[in-house]
Amino acid sequence: EKQVVTEVSPIIENDRTLVPLRVISEELGKEVRWNGETQEVIISDKSGVLTLKIDNKEASWAPSGGDTEYTVSLDTAPMLINDVTMVPVRFIAERFGAKVDWDGDTESVIIKTQAVEEAKTFADKLIEQIPRDENYMISPLSIRMAFALAANGAEGETLSEMLDALYIDDIDAFNIRSKKLIDSYSDNDLLRLNIANSVWTNTSNTEYEFKKTYTDKITDFYRGTANTVTNDNAVDTINGWVSDSTNGRIQKIISAPEFEAMLINAVYFKGIWKNQFSAELTRDDVFTDGAGAEHMIPFMHKLIRMPYCEKDGIQMIELPYRYKDYEIGDDGVTEKTAGAQVSMYIILDGENPVMPESFVASAIDNNEFQDVRLELSIPKFKMEYSTSLNEIMKTMGMNKAFVPLAAEFAPMFEKGEMYIDSALHKTYIDVDEYGTEAAAVTGVGMATTALDPDTPVRFTADKPFTFMIYDRTNSEVLFEGRYVCPEE
Repeated sequence: EKQVVTEVSPIIENDRTLVPLRVISEELGKEVRWNGETQEVIISDKSGVLTLKIDNKEASWAPSGGDTEYTVSLDTAPMLINDVTMVPVRFIAERFGAKVDWDGDTESVIIKTQAVEEAKTFADKLIEQIPRDENYMISPLSIRMAFALAANGAEGETLSEMLDALYIDDIDAFNIRSKKLIDSYSDNDLLRLNIANSVWTNTSNTEYEFKKTYTDKITDFYRGTANTVTNDNAVDTINGWVSDSTNGRIQKIISAPEFEAMLINAVYFKGIWKNQFSAELTRDDVFTDGAGAEHMIPFMHKLIRMPYCEKDGIQMIELPYRYKDYEIGDDGVTEKTAGAQVSMYIILDGENPVMPESFVASAIDNNEFQDVRLELSIPKFKMEYSTSLNEIMKTMGMNKAFVPLAAEFAPMFEKGEMYIDSALHKTYIDVDEYGTEAAAVTGVGMATTALDPDTPVRFTADKPFTFMIYDRTNSEVLFEGRYVCPEE
């Protein structure tokens, strides 16, 4: 913590604290330029460029990597005091990923920045809320994207809480990234990775309609569709969409039509191992579950050289999916790539489960994986999981969105005071000799170490372990979970 001396003291204007721009920008490590002719200040970093104009409550934001510029609104316009540009501190800090607290006793503004490598990720925070002494699997990608659909229709404190809980610094930048992610995954022959989004209103239960400005965002950035149903066809229609979007692996997200609006994200993944297992080598062996009970289940076996890491006494392997192939044609050999390198990581963390994303990312960043000969034994397994997300998201700080008459979703609907009534997450995974098939659906319902290279390392997943399917190219956790006990 340090104190900074400023040439002009902070001021309060319309209940907003304004501070000298150059001070806060330099403290946050941002580049600042002044255009005297247009009375504009340009602030930039790797996330994008923010342009502010003196005495103007509208600013422009151009996220990096995109061709689109957005207009964003400020509660209080920047102003000049003694030739010093004063700006709303919360707006600037939060736009660039910092957090702002107000200490009423000392009338002080506290700006908190987080080093990315030290901060827990969204995926880490999610699994902190899930019992890890039983089988589970979640898709942080699906959960985040489903709630982002809702965040695009929120405002005020509701929006702030949602973005904080989702670890989203800037909803506009997240929208652009989501669009690129969806497009890159859909243009893929080697890996099937489909993301589908839809929003629904039930006209039997509400007369409210989605605003066109809202549905345009869902269509443009999320390739989503806006639909209407009635009590007569809601269950069959929505569950049919879910089944179609997950290749039939998840067939139901709702069982009754008692909802007014529904926002749904579905993710379907099917990947083939880069190095497949031989089915002839699969044989039953003992798996000891978390309670100490023994089960005879099929194990896949392979002697292979592949990425291995032993970190903090925990063994971990990387099982890559096929992302490169070749076609022989009239013009010779053509290389095909999947566009994203996706792998499953299996972590033998026993009785002390790790945070998989942080654990794996740290090992990758520090080059701790080594190609070694492995005597590999892992179980074939299949798992289905479902959980309510209401309390999980509230624990993560998303409170107001769930409160009737307090939630602020005016940008989503033409009229009415809507709130999130329920949020359900369902997943499926099947791991066998050939690869992995996995699916997830999230529905948000609304109502008003050094090794000897010649010696094979034994890697036997015969006790509870953590697994994660991770897109290394886009640093995205597609699925993560824990296998504790064979399912009947």
